Amino acid sequence: MEWKFDRVQAKREARAALSGAHPHVMLVTLVYDLLALVPPVAAIVLATLSLTSEENLTITGWVVLTVLLVVLSFYTSVAQVGYLSYAMRLFRGENAGFWCLLEGFAQTGRILLLSVVQFFRILPWMIPAGIVMTAGTLAQEYLGLVGFCLMILCRILYVVYLVWLYLRYALVWFVALDYPERGANWVITRSIEAMKERKWACLKLELSFLGWQLLSCLTLGILGLWVTPYLWVTMARFYEAAVRPGQEQHMPLTF
Repeated sequence: MEWKFDRVQAKREARAALSGAHPHVMLVTLVYDLLALVPPVAAIVLATLSLTSEENLTITGWVVLTVLLVVLSFYTSVAQVGYLSYAMRLFRGENAGFWCLLEGFAQTGRILLLSVVQFFRILPWMIPAGIVMTAGTLAQEYLGLVGFCLMILCRILYVVYLVWLYLRYALVWFVALDYPERGANWVITRSIEAMKERKWACLKLELSFLGWQLLSCLTLGILGLWVTPYLWVTMARFYEAAVRPGQEQHMPLTF
């Protein structure tokens, strides 16, 4: 039986959830943005100023900067998990507020393990992408105009492949939040299984927010304080339909 997802109805339900939220979703999103962006940006600026005080950045400096970027990327993931917890609870009509933003930090160890396992499971899938990009570069260098056309084609295929790979793991953090007792491999596999034959529906759903995101840019991110929760609460609805149709909707407390 073909799986169908009513995108319009899902967005209508998300707007209804946003309208009744207290505290206001824009205020919670502002706190999340500050929590997720200010510490990483401050750390990168301070580290860059410190490491580049000399005329040339040393190898040690590059290593330190790379490690810092990895740590900050993980920090951003931890903060995002807290915000997804907020979005899921909001959609389900549960108690949702500023405290949800701390749920990711309460699961730091588990998120780290899940991130590492996911990285190594994705790594083999990146080999074909590397081959495609290398083939495109070599074609451009040795085959003239034909090679240039092949290079463009390879880059298009590369982007399409990365989008497919992203959609494959799109529900990992939602599953992790709903099943805190499950291991990393189970969570990742559950996301992969749930997204089979549903990637196109998920992509259409995310692309339907493109206009809102462009308007958010035009308002210097102010509109994004409403668009961000609108997007993620709708994604929570997609997750419910893909993973937990007809099941009890209740998230376990982390702390």
